[in-house]
Amino acid sequence: MTGQTAQTTLSAKENYVRAMTFGNPHHIPYEEVVHALRFDGDMMWMGEQGRDRWGVQWEYRLAEYFPLVLEHPLKSPADMDSYQPPEPLFRLKQSSLDELAPLDRDQLLVMGFHPGVLFERAWYLLGMDRLLVATITDRERVRRLLQKITDYQVAIARKYVQCDIDGVLVGDDYGTQRAMIISPDSWRALIKPEIARLVGVYRAAGKWVKFHSCGHITEIVEDLIEIGVNILNPCQAGANNLAEWGERFAGRVVFEGGMDTQYTMLLGTPEEVRAEARLRIAQLGRDPRGGLLLWADNNLPISQANRQALATAIQELGVYPLRPPERETT
Repeated sequence: MTGQTAQTTLSAKENYVRAMTFGNPHHIPYEEVVHALRFDGDMMWMGEQGRDRWGVQWEYRLAEYFPLVLEHPLKSPADMDSYQPPEPLFRLKQSSLDELAPLDRDQLLVMGFHPGVLFERAWYLLGMDRLLVATITDRERVRRLLQKITDYQVAIARKYVQCDIDGVLVGDDYGTQRAMIISPDSWRALIKPEIARLVGVYRAAGKWVKFHSCGHITEIVEDLIEIGVNILNPCQAGANNLAEWGERFAGRVVFEGGMDTQYTMLLGTPEEVRAEARLRIAQLGRDPRGGLLLWADNNLPISQANRQALATAIQELGVYPLRPPERETT
């Protein structure tokens, strides 16, 4: 039975919730049921530039993408000692407030957006090169800076959970194409305890936590599961072995993304999109209870033809029970 002919009494929202809670969904979700909220007063957003409240100077090159860091306020590791984060300022962006009131919560989930929370914020302040050297030569200074940053982010999280949100996307990029930017051991020593504090605020409030890190992060997926992450995003196909992810982590964390945007979704044909969808379903859709939110692994200008090709492939191939004889692992 294909997704085009199968019948279900589940709403799109309920099906999505079942998929991300291993609650036996009817199909891999492809419908748009998640509404994102954004807050003001922290970092620069798409189309914005200037100096943020942390002292970081930003400039934008393309209005539809995040701006780039132009100037770091901390010029040496010693500057970490005296630096103090700004007072936590949390207010939903006016556009989010305007959109929130008329939403039909029976049909939509509302997810907060809390990006650049720790490692990214640290290198925004200090510069990537100086930060990475300091993790070796000035580790205790780095540790204290990360604790200060996390104190700020925890204060933001405590305010965020007072909003009517179902969950939150916490973002902190750790990966390059081939390996982690910071070693797994250094990540566990410096980053993990602080991220655990932040995730703990959201989980204690009963919110789902979607954790975003681009790039290769295979070595710390187990750690992210341990500290309470519910959903991994974006499961970057060109940087990780997703067959290995399926074998090791299916059923313990939800996979969101997984479709390659370095080639297939951006430059491939609809036929190539369909073939990759079949492959990713085989690799990541191993748990019969759900746990797969298959879509492009990064937000890039994908053609409507390829977006539709992926949605159609999910409708045809993504009805539970998924078909194990068609699994592929390479």
